[in-house]
Amino acid sequence: LPWLPSSPDMNIIEHVWDQLDTLVHACNPLPCNQDGMWITLQEEWATFPQQALDTLFESMPCHVAALVKA
Repeated sequence: LPWLPSSPDMNIIEHVWDQLDTLVHACNPLPCNQDGMWITLQEEWATFPQQALDTLFESMPCHVAALVKA
């Protein structure tokens, strides 16, 4: 999901989940049960780029300003 600097959406975790979902769906084979999904999510989270999280956190001041302005 693109997250525009002027967006009033303050929930950054949804964007992290979206990125994790994309990574999980790129796995081959896909997890076929809850245990497999849990293991896959843990593996993908362990390799999740710190820069992606940093970018979301660093964009918060712009989002807060846009929300206050709205």
